[in-house]
Amino acid sequence: MRDRHSKRFMFAVTIIICACMYAVAAVEQMTEEQMAAEMTQALQEDRESATLAQALFEEGRGRWAAKGVRP
Repeated sequence: MRDRHSKRFMFAVTIIICACMYAVAAVEQMTEEQMAAEMTQALQEDRESATLAQALFEEGRGRWAAKGVRP
């Protein structure tokens, strides 16, 4: 009788451990997906900043050229 209770207890412990491992893996996956989304957003913002900087530089260059100043 005691052996049967011991097996049930170990089975329950095994199920709890597996559930915890599954939960940890799910949280890690969500964290990785969120990090990838943040990195993608940062890269997009960097591209937009570079495009804006290039446009401002070209505009300034055009104004300098109109005044006869060489950058």
